[in-house]
Amino acid sequence: MSATSVQAGPSTGTGPSETPHPELFTRNATGLVRAGNTRSAFAYNVLFGQAGLTLAIAFAVLPLAYPGASLPLALLLGFCLALPGTLVYAYLTTLMPRTGGDYVFVSRTLHPAIGFAQNLSAMLWVTVSFGLMFKLIVSFGVVPLFRMLGAYSGDSNMLSIANWFNHEYAVFLLGAVFILAGAALFIFAGIQQTFRLLVGALVVYAVGVIALPIGISLFTSHASFVHSFNSYAHNLGGPANAGNVVTSAGPVDNAFSFKHSLLLVSTLWFTFGYVFASNYVGGEIRSSRRTHLWSMPGALLASALVMLLVFPFFTHMVGSDFLQQLNLADPSKLGFPGGAPSYPELAAIASGSPILGTIILLAFPIGILASLPVQTLVITRSMLAWSFDGVAPRGLSYVSDRTHAPVVAVIVTALLALGSMAVYAFTTWLSTLSVLVPLAATYFIVAITATVLPYRKPELLASAGMTHRFAGIPALSWLGGLATLGFGGVIAIFLTDPGSGTDLADHHQLLLIQLGILVLAGPALYYVSRWIRARQGVDLDLVYAEIPPE
Repeated sequence: MSATSVQAGPSTGTGPSETPHPELFTRNATGLVRAGNTRSAFAYNVLFGQAGLTLAIAFAVLPLAYPGASLPLALLLGFCLALPGTLVYAYLTTLMPRTGGDYVFVSRTLHPAIGFAQNLSAMLWVTVSFGLMFKLIVSFGVVPLFRMLGAYSGDSNMLSIANWFNHEYAVFLLGAVFILAGAALFIFAGIQQTFRLLVGALVVYAVGVIALPIGISLFTSHASFVHSFNSYAHNLGGPANAGNVVTSAGPVDNAFSFKHSLLLVSTLWFTFGYVFASNYVGGEIRSSRRTHLWSMPGALLASALVMLLVFPFFTHMVGSDFLQQLNLADPSKLGFPGGAPSYPELAAIASGSPILGTIILLAFPIGILASLPVQTLVITRSMLAWSFDGVAPRGLSYVSDRTHAPVVAVIVTALLALGSMAVYAFTTWLSTLSVLVPLAATYFIVAITATVLPYRKPELLASAGMTHRFAGIPALSWLGGLATLGFGGVIAIFLTDPGSGTDLADHHQLLLIQLGILVLAGPALYYVSRWIRARQGVDLDLVYAEIPPE
């Protein structure tokens, strides 16, 4: 059987009833298979959300960038802003469970040029975040792991390795190895093995990044933690009274600040803005009516609860004042030349055990690494959808008949990811949060799509039995309106938060580039492609009048 004739599994979802005309598309099926279920979709969204990583970032930036901020309040605010949008993605994926997700929603509801530009911009910034994720893996996982091994074993070679990973070229090389290995995994193992690995990685992540730190915090007093911290720092060459050095680092600002609590939402969006990523593989998940309504809001709720649960135990053990002063102190004087320890390393220090510490510091990068196949899935499925419609080169839609992997799209994604590695490893062009505001802008367009869809495609809602109205207005339009306000509120936070790296005051040039990709480059590429296809005798207007086959 040829790669282009592989059939997708039968749909059990509540998608549109109309039958597309296969002759309009590259072929009559995507060639992908339904390998996922509700559990794997949930794992997919939780891993992409990376609550543990978000906590590590928040604990690192909160004392200095957001003094007086309340993390629980910021979590509540962020959850409320994210919930309507997450439900919008869940309902739209239930209506149109197709490869490419929001690209299909927007292009079939608003306009093809808007749909392509929206999804192209989103995928660009998801690709750029490859480099960011590896930089964070090194900062929060690899360097602390070897530093801890050196502290407990007394082996100076471990400390030398930790210091080596602080170099830019080391970050790039590590990222390149894993990017190429991930591409090989997709091409030769396929989606079914990938889904299994994701579920397994979620278990490791939950134990090492969440369960163990909470358990350690329950049985460790602040005095016991300081004792372990002193011993650890002294083993690294720091002073025997490292805790006293920390507490004398500077005054602590404990005054509550609602403003900083609200601005802290920009950091938490590192999780809340990613928990609906399974929409892009809607055509590969064996779905019932409730699959996406469980997996997306469920991932949002689980991520918020995890962060809310970890915060009081961890801060009680470490001490909120101590944590703030630790970020004010000079880390090199404490025995930490690679930077002050954050959440995962502090939990490992508190354990006082090289075994438990190793589990924690291994689980952290494993969890982040497990999110990278998710990123690859998101990007390659969008590329495949573009190609399937004919708006992108048709070679991108080649799917292996053995592993059902979009081989060309995976290779292109790996090459682009290597470019993002170079940007984050060797330049300071982008901050940790720079990719989030242009992504939020694309979600804003999806929220508008949900608002107008009941009026533009009423037959789609009727076929799915989603015809509920409140005050004469379709329920989906109400939800879309709330999501528009939610995503709009998040964008406003990013534009006013000096710590986001995308505030209007200091980063207007980056914002103009991000806006230009969405508003100018994306539509221009669509119309160029439309003109080329017209010369080849293909009418893209007819293609976009149909819901694509699965």
